Amino acid sequence: SFNSDFSNSSLIVAFEDLIDGDFDYNDLIVGISDVQAVPEPGTLALFGLGLVGLGMTRRRKSA
Repeated sequence: SFNSDFSNSSLIVAFEDLIDGDFDYNDLIVGISDVQAVPEPGTLALFGLGLVGLGMTRRRKSA
C-alpha cells in the first residue's frame, strides 16, 4: 500500500504522465528520505569560488 511504502519519506514527489490524463498522480512516485538542509554560507562560498574559477579561465584565454 502507498502509506506503508512511503512512511519513512521526508518528501514525496508524484507525476502524471499525460497532459490531459486522469490526474491520479500515481504514474511515477518517488519518496525521498534523509533530507538535510545545506548551510547557506557554504553554498554561497562554493558558488563564489566557481565564479572566480570561471573568471580566471576566461581571463587566461583572452590574454
